[in-house]
Amino acid sequence: MWGWFFGEWPVFQGSGNLAGVSEEELGDKLEAGWVYAGEGEIKAAPVIASGVIYVGDSLGVLHAVSLEDGVKKWSYKTESAITGSALVLDGVVYVGSHDGYVYALDVKTGTLNWKFETLDKINGSINWLPGSDGKDRQIIFGSHDFFLYSVKPEDGTKIWSYESESYINGTPAISNGMTAFGGCDAILHVVNPANGEKVRQVDAGSIVVASAAIRDSIAYYGHQDNAFVAIDLKTGDKKWEYSGRNFPFEGSPAVTDKYVLFGCGDKRLHCVDRESGESKWKFRTRGRVISSPVVCRDRVLCGSNDGRLYLVNLLDGGELWSYEIGSAIESSPAISQGQVVIGADDGKLYHFKAVPES
Repeated sequence: MWGWFFGEWPVFQGSGNLAGVSEEELGDKLEAGWVYAGEGEIKAAPVIASGVIYVGDSLGVLHAVSLEDGVKKWSYKTESAITGSALVLDGVVYVGSHDGYVYALDVKTGTLNWKFETLDKINGSINWLPGSDGKDRQIIFGSHDFFLYSVKPEDGTKIWSYESESYINGTPAISNGMTAFGGCDAILHVVNPANGEKVRQVDAGSIVVASAAIRDSIAYYGHQDNAFVAIDLKTGDKKWEYSGRNFPFEGSPAVTDKYVLFGCGDKRLHCVDRESGESKWKFRTRGRVISSPVVCRDRVLCGSNDGRLYLVNLLDGGELWSYEIGSAIESSPAISQGQVVIGADDGKLYHFKAVPES
């Protein structure tokens, strides 16, 4: 699974297919560590590379923070809010802003290398694709100008663009020579990332405000018409549809070999069988679950708008531990070296670490 490296979390949900799965072990509880105080709300999910956290905020500032002690290394101000995760690749951090630009910054200094202009805000995160020779890489992202873009990471030159029919909200998931994304046109677009050509378009069921995740050529995503679905990207066929109560699914899922996990406006974290879509368990919080869950072996981490970060048993949905931050959490966890970081609407970045078993 390219795009994921042990001890690193350099892209939204940890890997190019946005599966939200880590091989690290967290145990049954976490210990609160440092707190980094920014100024704007942190709705973006942080990413981690080489011991440094990168996360944007509602004031348009990208923060680079030490994982070890929470000390700021540098910050860079864009002209509007940052709501999507950054991408760290080959010594450069890439991030999109609601000002319509993608910025490429030096990871050590925050110095601007280049910026690429779209015609509307960039709401989602940046993803990347390795070339067939391992060198000719692309970075890929969507914009509210209806286009999905591929640009060269070294200088921001456009490689191709693909036009959808409305706003692109989330992050394109990339796997097995395909990229898939939904948006406000209620279509799941399947695109060949090598050339930007359409593979197929599938009726998504409704507006998709978050990102799909891909595993074994199946895309998993939720939509605004209160359903979560699995689509075979090779055929366009719907494998299954899951409907709970009458609430939308506004976060991105985590996908393991057996399960799919996702939050919902019904204040619950849902776990379903990956093959059938049958419910395995539901975990109730006290607020909407927009935060995207992350699975660490047999543990699940997820935030809630009730202001808590939860650690849940993957096998039965039982609560193992929680921590009250006190402010809504729409950000998602990032995992590195037995440490967890997550942002909150109070403008702070919270750090936790696994407690060694006695």
